[in-house]
Amino acid sequence: GGHSSMSLDVTDMVVGGVANISLRVFDPSGEPRIARGKQDVAERPQGIYYTRTTGIWQSVWLEAPGRAGDPFVDSIRITTDIDAGIVRFTVEALPRSAPVRCAVVVSYEALVIAAAESTAADPGVCEAVVTLREWQLWSPENAHLYDAHVTLLHGDANVDHVSTYFGMRKVAVDRASGRVLLNNRPYYLRLALDQDGCTTRTALASSYGPRCPVRVQPWARLCRTLSRSGLR
Repeated sequence: GGHSSMSLDVTDMVVGGVANISLRVFDPSGEPRIARGKQDVAERPQGIYYTRTTGIWQSVWLEAPGRAGDPFVDSIRITTDIDAGIVRFTVEALPRSAPVRCAVVVSYEALVIAAAESTAADPGVCEAVVTLREWQLWSPENAHLYDAHVTLLHGDANVDHVSTYFGMRKVAVDRASGRVLLNNRPYYLRLALDQDGCTTRTALASSYGPRCPVRVQPWARLCRTLSRSGLR
């Protein structure tokens, strides 16, 4: 819990019929030993500290992984390599002891442009490397994104699938100059601080949440007109 993601397997707790699942959070906001960033532990904020908030602040969902006993996707790590023109998909599955393989299909605007499949069935993890013949680099000026559909294979059966996306980009730091490199070229970061916040219903000093893209887009467009490269 806390600031980290968490998951629970409730299969054994649901025995036939209809079940109600409730999530209860206990967060003593005045406890100084709990990390809470710039939120004040006092009831009333002082100095530069924000009004303390508590409760569930991100999405909670119920996911049915498939048939009982089948492995399912736990996480996907996508690593792009613009120098070699490849994309590496590392898929971790639960349970970790199950031998799995994975197949990946990459598309752009519903047109399939590449595909690959892992060659070995390893316990709990598989890796597929997709080679792209042609691609466009991602940048703040051209946020070019590709769609990816990942299928988890157990034996000859497709037991789970996940749709996601990625951008072909590389972020590094030049050791000699200390400059940030985007796609092997120097990129000057001139950012604006976004502390818009939503104070109509809560005292939360952040624009994060389900409506985040809608709230941020006008400020992002304004930043572009002011020659800023992004928001932080």
